[in-house]
Amino acid sequence: LELATGKKIDKLACPKLRSAIKAEEKGRYNELDDLHAAVGTEVRGLLKDPKLEVPGSLLELIVQCLSPMRETRPIADDVIDWLIDLRQEMDEYDKGAISRRMLDNKKTPLKAYQ
Repeated sequence: LELATGKKIDKLACPKLRSAIKAEEKGRYNELDDLHAAVGTEVRGLLKDPKLEVPGSLLELIVQCLSPMRETRPIADDVIDWLIDLRQEMDEYDKGAISRRMLDNKKTPLKAYQ
């Protein structure tokens, strides 16, 4: 969340997430059930800012990783697979964006894509 927004968690407007973190630290697991949906909504709201340009797939991964319910968080292997898939999606997006830019502005020089 901090990487995506560029802000420390204590600087973000996410009181539900902070409440969930504190509840988990103190072992108050019954509170986490109530916070589950609210945390997801809150985090999605923070990351929907168009200035952040967070891909939808990455947004969903962040939301799932920050879930107050441990059982719903992805395991490390799933996160790695998700990030590999996301990287491939981003590579395809970048190629499409480069092509569109070249069509829009024929003066754009052709650069080798790595």
